[in-house]
Amino acid sequence: MIAKTTEDRVAQLVETVKSLHSYDCPCIVSLPVSGGYRPFLDWIAGEAKK
Repeated sequence: MIAKTTEDRVAQLVETVKSLHSYDCPCIVSLPVSGGYRPFLDWIAGEAKK
């Protein structure tokens, strides 16, 4: 699964995945985004606010 969110919501996402996942130690990583297609990055920012 790939989940797209903003940096300030990563901790919340990690807790949600941990609570729903069947593994004792699920593979959860956060990767920094240093650039990209601006309309896509703006879309992620807008969706993460919902």
